[in-house]
Amino acid sequence: MTACFATWQKGRSKLRVANAGQSQPLLYKDGRCGKVELTGFPLGIFEDVTYDEWGVTLDPGDILVFHSDGIAETANNEGQFFGMERLRKIIEEHHELNAADITDRVFREVDWFSQSAPLSDDRTLVVLKVR
Repeated sequence: MTACFATWQKGRSKLRVANAGQSQPLLYKDGRCGKVELTGFPLGIFEDVTYDEWGVTLDPGDILVFHSDGIAETANNEGQFFGMERLRKIIEEHHELNAADITDRVFREVDWFSQSAPLSDDRTLVVLKVR
């Protein structure tokens, strides 16, 4: 099973994340959106495994996006994948929206790209935007 675990310390604006085989989260900060380079083995594969933890202090307007691979791997009729670059661009272009509206925008864009084709994988998305 894959998982991504995060804790948020509101008073300190501190986020900590560990990843167990899930897609790497995206972070929008300082006008750019990029992958959080954090990997790890899925849960249950090995008995003795440790996971790296990544921490960051977030500022108002920063956005963290947790997503399943079903978003980037959504295909259109030509067999092209939606991809991480499209997801990253949506976050950059619509960073001024609130978290719920960014989420809606991503799902609309993925649905438009796939021309409403039946789902072949889950599409899970969690957007955190610091106020």
